[in-house]
Amino acid sequence: MEICGRCRSGLVREKLPYLPGKGETKLERDTPGVASNTNYRHLQTLPTDPAKMLDWLHKASSGGKSEDQNTFVLVGTLSHETLMPPKVAAALYRATAKIPGVVVHDAVDAAGRHGIAIGREDAGVMEQLIFDKKTKTFLGEREVAVRDAGQMKKGDLLGMSAVMHRMVVDGLGQRP
Repeated sequence: MEICGRCRSGLVREKLPYLPGKGETKLERDTPGVASNTNYRHLQTLPTDPAKMLDWLHKASSGGKSEDQNTFVLVGTLSHETLMPPKVAAALYRATAKIPGVVVHDAVDAAGRHGIAIGREDAGVMEQLIFDKKTKTFLGEREVAVRDAGQMKKGDLLGMSAVMHRMVVDGLGQRP
């Protein structure tokens, strides 16, 4: 029985210098009706107007600490490992900048590419989602300490990533 119509499982390949030979993660099919589904068909249904996108994000996010933080986390979930329709990506990018507490500035991803970072501080950590300035494509993310806490010192880079390629192929594990 097909769980999600035409949805398929996915595969993420990561270069993990600290785990040589590892780095493949199978992505399971999306469950119908879940707002954070990242399949292209679902993403095509999202609003392309930034104000409507922000309303949708607020309604679709749940759990966590606050509505604004939940909304920011949902943006990250939708952005990470997916191909997104360009108009939806642009609306998402613009809507995210309107979430209270969000700051927008220049940043560099793990591959050294400059982009626009949309960041929000939570529990002493600035989470930054980095997008290409022109295409609004998700480039990667960074996490930076914004205050001292335990062994974490203000300014410490806690994590970063870069999405280098996204591809659609006929079968799991194939390369174009």
